[in-house]
Amino acid sequence: MVKKAMDPKGGEALKVLTADDDEATRILLKAAITQWGYHVVEAEDGEEAWKILQQPDPPQILILDWVMPKLDGIALCQRIAKELKYHPYIIFLTRKSGTENVIQGLEAGADEFLLKPFDLAELRIRIFAGERILKYRNKFEEQNVELQNYISKVNALTQEQNKQLIPFTDLAIILQNIQNVLGDVTRKLQEDKDNNEPALEKIRELQQNLNHTIEMIKGFQSEPRKIPGPVVDEKPIIDMERMKAFFGTNKDAIKDFIKTFVSLSKEQLSEIKNAINNQDVKAGKYYFHLLRGASGNSGIMLMHDVCGKGEEKILQGDWNEVEKCYQTLLELIQKLEDQNNL
Repeated sequence: MVKKAMDPKGGEALKVLTADDDEATRILLKAAITQWGYHVVEAEDGEEAWKILQQPDPPQILILDWVMPKLDGIALCQRIAKELKYHPYIIFLTRKSGTENVIQGLEAGADEFLLKPFDLAELRIRIFAGERILKYRNKFEEQNVELQNYISKVNALTQEQNKQLIPFTDLAIILQNIQNVLGDVTRKLQEDKDNNEPALEKIRELQQNLNHTIEMIKGFQSEPRKIPGPVVDEKPIIDMERMKAFFGTNKDAIKDFIKTFVSLSKEQLSEIKNAINNQDVKAGKYYFHLLRGASGNSGIMLMHDVCGKGEEKILQGDWNEVEKCYQTLLELIQKLEDQNNL
């Protein structure tokens, strides 16, 4: 029996909306996606899809055709971005190809593209990636709310006391002085260790927290890691814990997934090379962004970091550094392929 894909916001199964005016395509999609453990909701056109998205407990992943009656895929994406309070993961399934169409869809709000006729294995990978991104997106939104609450409290305290926040250097010194005082207290309490053990345990816990905080402050003052470069060899290319979280101990499934990832990455790297040759900022940024998302979701964080650097250098117009990022990605893909063939 297929295990249900859990909704990131709770519920038995993640809902997937398929919107396509071609009935045969909808039947194929529903049969396949249902087998993968998802709950499929169908729409014959963009207007019907929009009505479904207004209902309680709407779908979180959308698979949209571009050309549909009443409301096409682009117009639907724009309405979603403008009027919906939540952010579904959107996959375009279309016959429209070419960089300009891809960029138009991306700017409208799409996250992924697949060309018809499509491969079911590739579609499954894209849906799985969307599921993971939704989980991270929801987690980020929760953490962002907590962070904003914390910032509000800090601002309120600052205004109340009419003081500036303590610089990191001064704060580290203050915390270190507190640590020294705790050390003196600990030594005195240890003179009667048996009676003071509960207090000593609390102090040890506090000292550990202080040490962690001091190290974090020092880290904020350190130089950021440079990418690309020797970083390629600093840690494993694949985060196997992430792979095992999805595939368990099925090594063949992991190898098949990596093989598909490598194949798709080579296609995107080819597009990146074309963008470099033509100094096409839009295309280069898009394909770096696409590969960055895919590698991050797959737990291949070295590629994720290099792609981020590539996006940054493209916007700066530094094509020499963009080329270095491209060459680094080629090396990583080759190493990934070599490791997967062991």
